Amino acid sequence: MWAGRKEPNFEILPSVPRMTDTEHWASIAGLATIEARFDFLVDNLLDLSHETFLHKGSIGTPEVASTPIEVESDDELGVVRVYRHMNAVECPPFYSRTTGLTGKIDRWQDIEYFAPGFYQLHSRIAEVGRAPLPDGTDDHAFHMTIFYGLTPAAPDEFTTFGRFLATFVERIASR
Repeated sequence: MWAGRKEPNFEILPSVPRMTDTEHWASIAGLATIEARFDFLVDNLLDLSHETFLHKGSIGTPEVASTPIEVESDDELGVVRVYRHMNAVECPPFYSRTTGLTGKIDRWQDIEYFAPGFYQLHSRIAEVGRAPLPDGTDDHAFHMTIFYGLTPAAPDEFTTFGRFLATFVERIASR
C-alpha cells in the first residue's frame, strides 16, 4: 500500500543491500499496528533525544539528549537526513551486553526518512577514536540498521513493518 499523495517514484528509494546480505548481516523482522499519532511517531524517530528518558537503562544515555543534531533535506528526493555523532560517551547497557564494549565509546546515529513512510536508522558503535578507514571500510565497529515502513491506518493508528539488521544480531538474540 502506498500512503503518498502522488504516484510513487521507486527510483528514489535507497538501495538496501543489507536486506539480502545474510553472510554479513542478520535480521529480526516484525509487523505491528500501533495506536498513536503518525506525526508524533515520525517526530520521535527523527529526534532520538527521547532515548535518554524513555530508554534509560537500555540504550538511553544523557549524551543522546545533550548532543546536537545536524539536519539536511533534499526536496527533490523527498528525504530528510539527521545525524548525531557522539564521541567518547558512556556505553549504554544494551550495547555493552551485545557488543562486549564497556566504558567510553563512539556512537553514531544517522537517520534517513523518505516521506511519507520509509525510515532507516544507521547506528555505529565503536571503541573511542576508531573511525572508519580512509577507504570507507569499518569492520572494526559494530553496525546496526533499523528499517520501518510506516503506513497510517486511521487518524490515531498506523501499521509499521520493522526490520532490525546488525552485524552482531547473534549476540543480541542470545542475550
